[in-house]
Amino acid sequence: MPSTRRRALRATAGAVAASLAGCSALTGNSERERPRGERLGTPITDYETERAVVEDEQRLVDWPDEDQAPSGQWLVGTADDREKLTFPTDATTDVESFLDDTAFEDAAVIVFQRQHGACYRLDAYRPTAKPDEISAYLCTETRPADEPCSADADRTTLLALRIPVDARDRNRLSVTEGSECSNRLGPRDAGGDGR
Repeated sequence: MPSTRRRALRATAGAVAASLAGCSALTGNSERERPRGERLGTPITDYETERAVVEDEQRLVDWPDEDQAPSGQWLVGTADDREKLTFPTDATTDVESFLDDTAFEDAAVIVFQRQHGACYRLDAYRPTAKPDEISAYLCTETRPADEPCSADADRTTLLALRIPVDARDRNRLSVTEGSECSNRLGPRDAGGDGR
């Protein structure tokens, strides 16, 4: 094939690729139209935590109108939301007090309940406030070697994060789960006994 024909084919292929890229940019994407900072949200670094940990698999909190699965997460943004939560065991007194001490005009609480292996610790980090949702990362990490545990046993953790955000207009909670508790913003060693 003569080199002029190759050049013409390459130029045509390049023009087609460029025009297709331009078309996809013109179709509009509401997420892309929002400013980058608004899409990513505002990281919250001054949150507080409280937790309750029990051995074995137990239900530590109930939320009405749910199937009462052993694991769940809830965004408690109002006093009415707080009233919906019930605690079927005395093991959660500190978490209940933590919720009761929250001024929901200025703060919200993210509540996680998970059942997991006894040699692991549940933690949450990097809560972020977006215009219409709150997001956070949930992770499990191996407990320190000096803490005795049985690899065959289970435990249940109820973890609460109080964030200084008015969440009354944010009705969505987005949670990303992983097995590595890294890239933290905020307190690592807070959060009650039985961690």
